[in-house]
Amino acid sequence: MPNDGTTIGEIAREAGVSERTIRYWYTQGLFVPPPFAGPGTRYLREHRLRILTIQKLREKGLKLPAIKRQLAAMSLDEMEALLAPPPAPRREPPPEPTYAAEPWERIVLVPGLELLVSGAGGPVLRQIAQQIVNHFGGAR
Repeated sequence: MPNDGTTIGEIAREAGVSERTIRYWYTQGLFVPPPFAGPGTRYLREHRLRILTIQKLREKGLKLPAIKRQLAAMSLDEMEALLAPPPAPRREPPPEPTYAAEPWERIVLVPGLELLVSGAGGPVLRQIAQQIVNHFGGAR
């Protein structure tokens, strides 16, 4: 037999159930098992989707009879859609920051050394800036 498909153990691990549980599900008519080939039995895509869908519906609280009815009405594409992870929420980028415009006055104390004085600082800051300029002998 070709090595196509998945073993029951691999599907059981993916679904988070035991191999015995999977065998019970097919005895309950939830899916038709693949032809038995001993240790070489392979579960195809359809089996895998059905088993994962059964487990997903069980996690949602459905009982096996309701799952059986729902599976009968579902296509493989619908099962894949059910099993697909939800899309990541779309996050809008934050708005660009806005800054209040504040006038600054640049005073050169000596070449290579400058003093920035806020225009919103009022006359007290202007007076202090002038004292610094006078003290260090800088040119305006």
